[in-house]
Amino acid sequence: MNEEHNKFMEVEMLLGGLFTLGVDGICFLIDWTGVCLAIAPIIQGFTTFVMWMWFKSKGDPGALSVGRQVAKYASNMLPLLPTTLIAFAVEVYLHNHPEKFGAIQKVAALKSASGAAKAAEGGTIKKALAARKAYREKLAGGEQAAPEDVAFAS
Repeated sequence: MNEEHNKFMEVEMLLGGLFTLGVDGICFLIDWTGVCLAIAPIIQGFTTFVMWMWFKSKGDPGALSVGRQVAKYASNMLPLLPTTLIAFAVEVYLHNHPEKFGAIQKVAALKSASGAAKAAEGGTIKKALAARKAYREKLAGGEQAAPEDVAFAS
């Protein structure tokens, strides 16, 4: 299927933005009356579910990711803020620009892979402790420490 066909067009962004802004306006009025934590999160939760279905129908592979869902539902607990509009805008941006978000995911994967490789080879902490022990043994033996050994003196 054509990748451009699945992106959100300006009309869809406008309609989604107006819908979520309307829901946030209603929730703002409910929050202002003081019944906020009883009713507004339920309305915003329904809106979040509708947004999830919309993104799923557009073919967004990360629409059901746990991180996105937790962030959206947790943000619904913030009173007096247009959280569903902000969540919709961020999700549309992530959906329409997967190459930018994909780069962040690749960097995170590389960092976690390099961290796992370091842990597999013994880790840097073990190496630092061994160097510190060797430095203390040199000092105890009366030897002169090299300048690179001084970093482990503390």
